[in-house]
Amino acid sequence: MASPSIFVEDGMIFFMLSIVVNINLSPVVQAKDGRIFIKGEELFSHTLVGYPDIPVKSVVIPVDGYVKEVDFKILHVDTLEIVKSSPPFLDFPQVLSLPVLRHAEPVKTSRFPETIVEFKGIGHGSGKSYIQFVVYSGEFRHGMLTLFRGISLEVNYVHRIPPGNRKNAALDYAIITSPDFAGFFEPLKEWKNQKGIKTEIFTTDSIYSNYSGRDNQEKIRNFIKYIH
Repeated sequence: MASPSIFVEDGMIFFMLSIVVNINLSPVVQAKDGRIFIKGEELFSHTLVGYPDIPVKSVVIPVDGYVKEVDFKILHVDTLEIVKSSPPFLDFPQVLSLPVLRHAEPVKTSRFPETIVEFKGIGHGSGKSYIQFVVYSGEFRHGMLTLFRGISLEVNYVHRIPPGNRKNAALDYAIITSPDFAGFFEPLKEWKNQKGIKTEIFTTDSIYSNYSGRDNQEKIRNFIKYIH
């Protein structure tokens, strides 16, 4: 995990964190009567009528506190199987009815889905935030169906901790950075102090050495709770 960028302003603490999430998919493909079915545990149909029915997994990442911004990138895709079909046939939803009827049709698109990971938003409740993704178990590209064993994501988010009982009332603005960059923040520190905003620089190495936690992320969090 990269060192978080953190700042305290207007009574609120904001910091940017980066976490890696490994998502297990492991779909199973079955062929019957010219149709290809994709199944798997914790996978469900997410496809509109007229597109290949490649099931997805819902991924929810709980985070303590309030998250307001999220971006992500795919670090690795573990390919499980590649299936070639010419002409390609996949299982399709037919109509929205009870029971749901299904039928086989030639694939109407040469590329589906457009992206194998979709960010669906952020939920909030009970002092937590819930970062939500939908992850496809495979993709169809020009007659080739590729199934994924798993996908690794790097998820970056801006996290806010609301004001509490401050243990360091004399501190208005905290700059937390790696030792290599501490010198670059000295002008900012001096400028803030000249404006009457009490500012200090804290290095991640110092925090990791002096605060407890299961990992560096938790040590940073405990430090913030201490100074806030």
